Amino acid sequence: MATGNWTFSTQNWDLDPSQYVSPPKSLRHTADARTTVISDFDGTFCLPQGGIISWLRRSKFGTGDLRLGLCFRNQSQAFQSSWLNGYRIRFDDSPTILLLRCVDGVITVLGTWSDPFPINTWRRYRLTWWNGYNPDAQIALVVRLQPWDGEAWLPGSLLYDTLNNWADSTINRVGLYMGIKYCWADDTQILAPALS
Repeated sequence: MATGNWTFSTQNWDLDPSQYVSPPKSLRHTADARTTVISDFDGTFCLPQGGIISWLRRSKFGTGDLRLGLCFRNQSQAFQSSWLNGYRIRFDDSPTILLLRCVDGVITVLGTWSDPFPINTWRRYRLTWWNGYNPDAQIALVVRLQPWDGEAWLPGSLLYDTLNNWADSTINRVGLYMGIKYCWADDTQILAPALS
């Protein structure tokens, strides 16, 4: 994974030539500490709707908020990286995956998904989010997490947030959240919504 177009909140990372999906190396987190890795690619500084796809691997489940995850609608300024404000999914003990909203460092659990993600195994996920409606027809942020089964994306299920934070923000960044030693990411792709 090339790192030139990403901003890291810490120096707790390196490129690992021994664990990867696509050669020659993957991104490896090297400490039990919060690190956000935010995309600096053109067109990714404001994605209130969009997606991220990544291969992920972890050596342990982690504890508390020191886990592996993906983040979106992150409110970090350009070429900065912080976990304090934005949405995140967090891979807890397998099979639990949480959708979180972080406001000034206060974390609220919005819902859970279930998908087996054992340690020392590469697993590919697609996370998408958009402005829509919940089942009660209320305006909401809609979030879908889909695992890859080796041939196709599984349907996944939807979670919602009627607060729909940062829907109109001029900063909505996307990236990785790496909180455990050791965890890895590879072949990460950022998806912008199709324009009609």
